Amino acid sequence: MMKSFLLLILSLMTACGDDHEVKGCSEGWVEFSCKYDGRKGKNQNIRVDTPRDTTIQCKKNDMWEHQGRYSLYHDIKNTNLRVVIKQLESKDFGKYKCKFHNGDSSEKVKLKKVVMRHCQTPFTQTVYTTAKTNFTCDYSNNHSKGKHSRKKRSSEDRSRLYFFCKDTRGICEDILSTESPKRSNGSFTLTDISGGFNVSISHVSSQDEGVYWCGVEAKNGDRAARKKIHLKVQLPPSTPEPPPVPTTQSTTAPAQSHVPPSTPEPPPVPTTQSHGWLQAVKIVIICLPVLLMLRVLISVLMKKCLRP
Repeated sequence: MMKSFLLLILSLMTACGDDHEVKGCSEGWVEFSCKYDGRKGKNQNIRVDTPRDTTIQCKKNDMWEHQGRYSLYHDIKNTNLRVVIKQLESKDFGKYKCKFHNGDSSEKVKLKKVVMRHCQTPFTQTVYTTAKTNFTCDYSNNHSKGKHSRKKRSSEDRSRLYFFCKDTRGICEDILSTESPKRSNGSFTLTDISGGFNVSISHVSSQDEGVYWCGVEAKNGDRAARKKIHLKVQLPPSTPEPPPVPTTQSTTAPAQSHVPPSTPEPPPVPTTQSHGWLQAVKIVIICLPVLLMLRVLISVLMKKCLRP
């Protein structure tokens, strides 16, 4: 009897308690959790009412469920519902209501808009592969301007955790934070500076391209993005080949070396066939006059002999 009475009082205190408050920046994202009493049995119907007069229903357990700009994660072990709202618009700010056990229990969450001076301007950074790049994440509550202004972590800042994460399939996966026992994670290194922290990436590769966020996390686990960084990775420009190095020419006339006159080549030796042909021509030239004279002589002698 007493146990049931205590459960009833606990439920009334939860229902009548102050709204759970979360702060977010326009065009950024927030994540908050709604807790429920796991002793009431298994949840069959989990819903979230939004300021837009719409209702989001969670149907899966222990895995992310994406519905447009909303993502839900029903954590059975920790008996809570994680809600992520991306690309915040003006109509997203207002009261949310997480309902459990067919509406028998609920938790209210109030999403407030952060003043613009506490939200940092998004920017795009381009870097070549294998190079090194740096990002600066400022603490959102210290943007005062003036000669004597100094960016120091206030007591509220020191009670918060600041993180650096990468947007992966709609969920920002943590890389490093100000509470990390190690200040490096692979090629990423976090360094504290006055009023914020720096994150450097060494040996940048194509896998590092994407959207990163600087964010803040409260003690109760609520998270909010403060600064968006879009990293683009390009191949370095190709290095042109150097021009050929000209040879050194002497200004003095080159020394003339003495070259002996070339010996004329002997005429080609005639072959056997050409030699015999020339020999026959010579014989004809020599014998032809002799034959002509012999013919004339015979003609003369025949005339004399035939005379009576």
